[in-house]
Amino acid sequence: MKINFLFAVLIMGIFIAISACSRAMVLKKRLPSEWNISSYEEKTVEGTASSVLNIGSIRFETNGTGTKSINFKLIDRVIEDYQPFEWKILADTVTVVISGTSYFSKAWTVLESSPSSQVWKAADRVGNTQTMVLTKNKVDTRISDRSGND
Repeated sequence: MKINFLFAVLIMGIFIAISACSRAMVLKKRLPSEWNISSYEEKTVEGTASSVLNIGSIRFETNGTGTKSINFKLIDRVIEDYQPFEWKILADTVTVVISGTSYFSKAWTVLESSPSSQVWKAADRVGNTQTMVLTKNKVDTRISDRSGND
């Protein structure tokens, strides 16, 4: 009886590990592209919330690097972030590692992930949370079509 229980726990652990790895693999394939930050919200531990729309874009390259173009005003703070960064995926957490100091340098937990949108959430040491919704930047026409070249 004890052996059957341990075997069942082992099988369940393997299943959970495989499913976590597969979510990370799907996200690693899905993420490289340019994403618009269509909404960004901050909630304090006291319960106040502030949000802004369309604050910029973030581009993830397949080699684990990226660039940001973020500019917004939230309450009395102006946030501008144009720094390059490095990123990696750990299970269902996207960790954006940025050289220097950046407002967005933190571990973001992926709450929802589809080919065209992402919902990410992070928390600071105090308990304030940040949530952002990313939507994939869709190219309406090819560059060659816009320039008149075929």
